[in-house]
Amino acid sequence: MLAWLPAQSAPAAKAFQLSAAQAPLLASALNADAEDMHYSAVISLLDAINGINSAYFSWAIVKLYYCCFYSIRSLMASNGIGIVYVPINATAAAPFSVNTQISMSPRQEKGVTHKITWTLFERIFPNNPLLGDIGLERAYAWMTKLRESVNYKNPRFPDPVVPSHFNELDRRGVQVALNAYIADTAFAYAFDADHAALAFPIECLKRSMASLVGVGVVFDQADHDHVDACLASAGITGLISSQLLA
Repeated sequence: MLAWLPAQSAPAAKAFQLSAAQAPLLASALNADAEDMHYSAVISLLDAINGINSAYFSWAIVKLYYCCFYSIRSLMASNGIGIVYVPINATAAAPFSVNTQISMSPRQEKGVTHKITWTLFERIFPNNPLLGDIGLERAYAWMTKLRESVNYKNPRFPDPVVPSHFNELDRRGVQVALNAYIADTAFAYAFDADHAALAFPIECLKRSMASLVGVGVVFDQADHDHVDACLASAGITGLISSQLLA
């Protein structure tokens, strides 16, 4: 995506200003990224569902976190916001945020890509409904903690014991819960700790897809076929690829 940035160095990035001719090139690159990241979010969701159905709960929550992460990256990209890394020396690169506004200069960010993603999303879209809370923390922070507990804190996976954040899902069944979460238009589940582990990623995915539709992104038939095959493999009926892909 850096093809539009003539001099690829941190000082050059800070001095760079996006021209009227370059803006559509950046927008096109961001839309392509948005499509790719949304697809990754969908595959992450379906992989998580397969894991839940097989009582692989630990890796399922990691994949649900990534569904959120890729969905938010996609949502920002389709709205003209991206994250790029610009070389600062022979071995390291610095993160910058970019947008498609004419005369824009990239802004240097701090932290790793995951932290930058959530910080940037909250800074640029402070009123987005996905910035709701679960308890006393942002829903994305709640999901991050669940993922980090699996990745970094728990020496032993509790599988096949159902973790508390999946109790309601286990009680209802994945099929019934999915239908309810996808049909929900009032955020009745996304910020409820009994449902949010699956409901919040689905809300992120829904918002990402709506944004892609708005910029005219259309997925290939091969992508739809693969998602339909994944749904069938997971035993999910009544849900088709066009509800997850533009």
